Amino acid sequence: MLLSFADHKYLDSKVPLSKFVGHSTYLEYLWDCGDRKGMRIPEVGSREVTGKSDTRKRLANADSVGFDFYPGSDVDVVGDAHRLTQYFDNQRFDIICSSAVFEHFAMPWVVATEIARLLKPGRDSLCGNAFFLRIPRKALELFPV
Repeated sequence: MLLSFADHKYLDSKVPLSKFVGHSTYLEYLWDCGDRKGMRIPEVGSREVTGKSDTRKRLANADSVGFDFYPGSDVDVVGDAHRLTQYFDNQRFDIICSSAVFEHFAMPWVVATEIARLLKPGRDSLCGNAFFLRIPRKALELFPV
């Protein structure tokens, strides 16, 4: 299991952790799994805010799409992630990724549901996030741990 120091220090021992990827390794995992011809990978919250991102370059063989609320570098589609399916009508994706964006959503459980609707059956979403707020009760009802 690939875990970072933070995973052990801050998570309750009852929380099931991924056997494949941890907080500090999810981007490498994304790049290793996703950089293949035919893979369709949108990044939710793709706008470069804190510095240059390597994700597009590291997914050069995949069909990657940047999605963000604001236009900017690495953004192909501008819109509200709470209505993600409206921007990608009848499309399905192999992997949907995001980094440090869920803590900014008004209703992160709605965005998680939208992401689930866009994934091909059996495919993955990779979300690296820093949660500074408590998990809303509604989110726990929809996605019990």
